[in-house]
Amino acid sequence: MSRAAERSVISLIRLLASAGGEGCGITDGEAGLAVLTKQDGSRARISTAILLDLERRGIALRRRKRLLLTAAGQAALRRIDAGSDRFAAQHRDIAFRPVEDGGQVAVNLTESPLASLSRLKRKDGECWFAPALIAAGDRLRADFTRGQYMQAMGARLEPVTSRGNAARGGGVAEMTEAALAARMRVEKAMKAVGPELSGLLVDVCCHLKGLELVERERQWPQRSAKLMLLAALNMLARHYEPGGATSRPIRNWGAEGFRPDIEADLRG
Repeated sequence: MSRAAERSVISLIRLLASAGGEGCGITDGEAGLAVLTKQDGSRARISTAILLDLERRGIALRRRKRLLLTAAGQAALRRIDAGSDRFAAQHRDIAFRPVEDGGQVAVNLTESPLASLSRLKRKDGECWFAPALIAAGDRLRADFTRGQYMQAMGARLEPVTSRGNAARGGGVAEMTEAALAARMRVEKAMKAVGPELSGLLVDVCCHLKGLELVERERQWPQRSAKLMLLAALNMLARHYEPGGATSRPIRNWGAEGFRPDIEADLRG
């Protein structure tokens, strides 16, 4: 990101912070721009590309034609105001996840929507997302990062089946053995999950999109992304750890006698 873009991001975060809980009204402006309006009537223009990037990162949230600063955005502002890596280091939640080559990769849990999802509780007090599911999501993200998918904005998942087509499949002239191996692991994981839900995993675990943004982009009903993500993470966890514990089993409800009586049917 250029210095000019960084300054625009900081200005937008400060603007939303000064607007308080009401946020700013948002309307379309000239091509490539959005207009933000505070309660006092003051206005500011912002690049839609920067705006979408902040939404993707969970820093800003669009709701009913208003733009709000999220908790992640408030934390980002505190880091900006502190202006030191020491402060940022004190507010990171670093975990080390194993990868198949025997090494480990550091994951900043505060950057991922999975960190907050791991704290969601059901009515019975159990976690919505078991630790094994969160670990599976972090493992996918670690391979995605090692595979260098994010070197260019808008990078797509391209099949990589051998060293010979690494350059063609990934669009990278030279790729390290570790990066190629990571891409192949990502590809295997995506095939295991299937095309219906693999894109959701990439959006949430790798591109760090919040569930509300996913629902809006995909035009899904409210709170449906949580259920879809639960199913996707279960399949991902089973791929990584076949036979391992993931989430609790699905329960069935039925009135007495709802099960079919095959013998009676045959007699009849």
